[in-house]
Order: sequence, then structure tokens, then C-alpha cells
Amino acid sequence: MGRPYRSLGATDSGTVRFVEVFSRCCCGGRGTTSCARSSYAFNITTWSLRMDDMTTWDKVGVIDCDELWSLPGYHGVLPRIKPQYPTVSLDDPDLLCFMVRKYPYEMEDVDGDLAIRVIEFDTRLMELRSIFCFDHQSHRPIYFPSAISRYFDASSRSRTPTTAKHHQQAGRPIKQSLPKVAAKASPGEMLMALQEIPNLARDDMLRTYNRLVCDERQFKFEYLLELPIDMRKDYCLLLVEN
Repeated sequence: MGRPYRSLGATDSGTVRFVEVFSRCCCGGRGTTSCARSSYAFNITTWSLRMDDMTTWDKVGVIDCDELWSLPGYHGVLPRIKPQYPTVSLDDPDLLCFMVRKYPYEMEDVDGDLAIRVIEFDTRLMELRSIFCFDHQSHRPIYFPSAISRYFDASSRSRTPTTAKHHQQAGRPIKQSLPKVAAKASPGEMLMALQEIPNLARDDMLRTYNRLVCDERQFKFEYLLELPIDMRKDYCLLLVEN
């Protein structure tokens, strides 16, 4: 489903989720509000399809915008605005990806810059897992990293887990042909590392943090951790100046 605020996705294990980002009023009800304080407020609601009858949807949970905005790694880096294009992770139905973008006409009302970012959010652990930053001139991302879910293979759904595993190995699905990506530090871990640096000013910390989370390969963060603790502040200031 290609609408900006709702999506339907299937995981490799066969779970089907529907995700909707819906504006809410300052009182908590559905729909936009004229109140300036809540003009960008929203709820993220997820439903799961019952696989026994394929017709019933069970509500998994509702996450309020204040819960997302208060997470470590969000405040001061990402604009507090309604995220777009929800995407269910192929590996874990509790992992959602969103595009977060502030438009020029929202300059006065929303904090943050105009960069386009794609975030990965764990709805079960309530953790901001990663942030990928595009430049200001980029158009809306059209493609997200993905593979073909085994849910769409009817023969694999009808087998036992052991047989299905054997079927995956024999069929060599697309997911196995993709290169494995090394585990990356989460935005929360980056923030904790910066907070340990003595005498690093708050503004310098936020600017450095913004540089680190926008570094897709995380080379800058690795270089930071290799330095002794008493040299990390100078490295952060170099990142901010360049």
C-alpha cells in the first residue's frame, strides 16, 4: 500500500502487519487539531492478521508521538513531525522504518533541519535502532532495502517449521543471497558515548551526534572510540568545525 501514512507488510516468518500513522487531537482523539501545541501530534497503530481465518485483524498496540519523540537519539536531531511511509521489517514485525522529513513551509513551527532521514524503530522495546540521513536536496526515497517474504510461498506456509527450514536452504531464497551487514551501534549507544566525554558542551554534543548518526558506515564513531577518553573532546570539535 503506497499511501504516505499507512502500509501493509509481511515478514519472512509469515506474520502480516498493517501500520497506520494517524493525526490526533490534543485531547487524544483521532483527527487533526487547530491547537498549535498539537498540530503535528499523531499515533502509530499496528494490527496483526490472524493466520487461521485470514479475515480478522487484532490490534497489536498504539504508540503516541510523545513516546517516540522522548526516545534517546530523537530529541535535538529529528524534527518532531508525523513520520511517513511506514515499512514493516522483513525479519521482525516489531521493527518499523519511517521517513522523517521537515518541509520548508514548516520552518517556523517545527524544530530540526531539512534533511531527509529514514529511521528504524523497535515498537516492542521502544528503542530508536538506527537513523540514515539523506542530503537536503534528495527526493523522497523510493526504495527501501527488502527481500521477498516466504509468506508469499504457499507451499512453505503449509509445512512444519523443520520442513520449511529445509525448504529455505534448498530453494536459496533472495534473502540468503543478500550480503550480511555487521551489527551497528544504535543512536542511543552513540549518545551514551558522547555523554561520557568530560567537559563536552551540550551544543557541541548535539552537533557531533548529528554527524555520527548521519554517517552510514559509522567510521567516525569507530574513530572516536579508538581514541583515549581525554582526546575525544578535541575530535568532536574537529567534526563540528569541518
